[in-house]
Amino acid sequence: MARTLPWSGIGPGRSPRPQRYCGATGDQGSQTSRSPAIETDTIEVEGRGVRGLMIRRMMNPGVTASALLLAVLLVGAGQATAQQKLMFDSEGGVAFPTSKLAKLTDAGPSFGIKVGYQVHPRIAFNIMGDVDVLNGAELTGVRAPDMRLWHYGAGLEAGLLPANVKRWSIRTNLGLGATTFDSDEFVTGPGSSVGDFSHTYFTTTGGVKLGYAVNRKLTTYVSGKAHWMATNREDTEVLAALDPSKAKTFNNAWTFPVTAGFNLKI
Repeated sequence: MARTLPWSGIGPGRSPRPQRYCGATGDQGSQTSRSPAIETDTIEVEGRGVRGLMIRRMMNPGVTASALLLAVLLVGAGQATAQQKLMFDSEGGVAFPTSKLAKLTDAGPSFGIKVGYQVHPRIAFNIMGDVDVLNGAELTGVRAPDMRLWHYGAGLEAGLLPANVKRWSIRTNLGLGATTFDSDEFVTGPGSSVGDFSHTYFTTTGGVKLGYAVNRKLTTYVSGKAHWMATNREDTEVLAALDPSKAKTFNNAWTFPVTAGFNLKI
């Protein structure tokens, strides 16, 4: 019994027709160009004598799904990189008091955190908070109280090196805010009442840091900065009374923290 051979279109009373394959390059008539991931079928349309009509059917739909998923992940990664404008800093080191504040306190640990937002490739707006923990100095017959200086404020940070320098960075910062002095309780002398030194003053902060980028998100750095506080001379009389021969009243105070830390792009 005569029958139509699949793929060839050969039947009773009909001449053979050349096989045609749709390859990956779009060429016809070449069997070597046929894609292994494509299967073709013969469709017969009754009443018109059409033979060998070719259609494409994917043998492995997972290939298409994997390609689409990869494309989505690549696009999402690119968008995330472009949106990495938030930054977080954490640092620790030693704070050194100077001037008349150094007569009352010694160097002590310093800690700081900072949250920044990149407003320009080289400029960031920061909100910062630091604390200098200063040890009380030994005075004549008495020890000055330990003192904590809480600094908080906002400012700008700018990169100084050109954009083609990839790993190293030098950044400078300047900010405005306030500092709260918080001392342990103390007495100025026999029969004096117990008190403490707790006041808040206007502060300016400035510094510079040298950084090295470990990767695209993480940078380690060393930093040096200065806090200048506009104190009230009358407020400091209670501190000067601890040792009038050594301690003096003052209308401004300085601390210089030297720290190491890291910057993380969120």
